[in-house]
Amino acid sequence: GHSLGHAGFLTSDGVLYTGDSFFGDKLISAVGVPYYLNYEDAVSSLNKLKEIIRKDFVIVMAHGPVMKYKEALSVLDMNIKLMEEIKEKVLSFSGLTAEEITYKLLKEAGVGITESSLVLSGVTIRSILGYLAREGFLQTKVSEKGIVWAKKSR
Repeated sequence: GHSLGHAGFLTSDGVLYTGDSFFGDKLISAVGVPYYLNYEDAVSSLNKLKEIIRKDFVIVMAHGPVMKYKEALSVLDMNIKLMEEIKEKVLSFSGLTAEEITYKLLKEAGVGITESSLVLSGVTIRSILGYLAREGFLQTKVSEKGIVWAKKSR
């Protein structure tokens, strides 16, 4: 879910390189919204990692500490919870563009908002918006602001 073509690998001696499939708390507190190209794939990858890691593995993530089993499970759970919270926050906004939603979420997270942070976090937010639209929770409308996302009346 992080980006196309990303992969992790497990060495024969039990070192699991996870790449950017999940993030440590320091990185998350610095960016507010982690970069994922595809929300559904990201959550699926997080859950898959929880299934495959074993007690004797050493887990090496791209942006975070080298971890043992229990710490990795805790960080994975934090990432899954964060993605669910972000999804719920996105769903709580109505009548805003993806950029406006991204800006509000970054501001709420207390991180520095730059062109780069808006673009990178915006990828994750757009993916979540698409997911929520496919699931029937949101609809779009074109306005002079751009594409506005609104809760679908049920």
